[in-house]
This record gives sequence, structure tokens and C-alpha cells, in this order.
Amino acid sequence: SYHLRMLAQHGFIEDAPELGRGRERYWRARHRFTQVDEGSSDVPTDDLAAYRQVILTRYAELLQAGVAEWSELPQRWRATTTLSDYPLRVTPAQAREVLDRIDEVLTDAMARYPLDAGGDSRDADCADAEDAQVYSVYIAAFPRPGTIPHRDDTDTDTDTDTDSVTDTTDPTRGAGQ
Repeated sequence: SYHLRMLAQHGFIEDAPELGRGRERYWRARHRFTQVDEGSSDVPTDDLAAYRQVILTRYAELLQAGVAEWSELPQRWRATTTLSDYPLRVTPAQAREVLDRIDEVLTDAMARYPLDAGGDSRDADCADAEDAQVYSVYIAAFPRPGTIPHRDDTDTDTDTDTDSVTDTTDPTRGAGQ
């Protein structure tokens, strides 16, 4: 698809021909962790919108698969799952603070329970644990759709155009999906 080719062109993904069968084409992430950084302006808005659509599609597929197999999981793993929302009434600065705190918690967890390039734990305590599995946390945070007037060409608020995507192979950040 166009969006996948654009992600490949910008170095986010690469073709994985060994995974395909026949005419199927598979892709893999080129980096272990990808995070959208709202503080830089080096990625055009259209490219970032395309990136977000591809990621949304992938997250939806993974979430659907997780929900589909939930009832088959052992109780101890079912107890670790959630589909939750937490509506807040906040200013942009307060929303950024919430995201920064979530990021801090997850960054700490990724440093404590790191993965190697193959998705296996590098933590000796966790690697030897019979029950240790790769555990994914997805974050989606945005103003409720339809509640904020959209910008137009005369809008002087440039904060809405200051998105960028940062990729890292930092081993303390874990493996991306």
C-alpha cells in the first residue's frame, strides 16, 4: 500500500520477503521502538498523518487479536489486561504532563524488563521465569473528536504542526510492535 511504501521510504519499516508466501508481502519495523514526539517540526503533517493511520491499523489488529484470545488465556494473564478509558478535562499543558508521567512509568518498566532484538527478555530474573511473556502496552491519547475547532490556513497556533516521529534502537526501550 501507499502508506507502507511511505514508511519504508522514511526508514521506519523494511520489506521482509522471508515472511511472505506467494504474492503476500510482509514488512517489519527497522527500529525497536517508535514514539511520536509532539515537540519538533521536521516531519511534514501529511507524512505524519499517513504514519499515524498505518500505526492505528496495526494497533487495531493487535488489540482485536488480544481480545479474541483473551478468554483462552490463563486467569493470571487475563487479570493483567484492560480496555480502559480515562476521560479528563485538561489544558494542553496538563495533557502533556499526563503523557509525560505515563511515559516515565513505561520507560522505567522497559529499563527494568528489557527485551533483546528477538523480543526475548534480557533480564536474568525474568528470562528464567517460566511465566514471562512479551507484554504490550498501547497508548492513544487525544482530545475527544469533535470538541476542538479545527485549524484553518489563517490559524496562527503552530503547535498543531509541530509533530515528528522519533525512532530509536535504544535497548532499554524494548521491542516495538
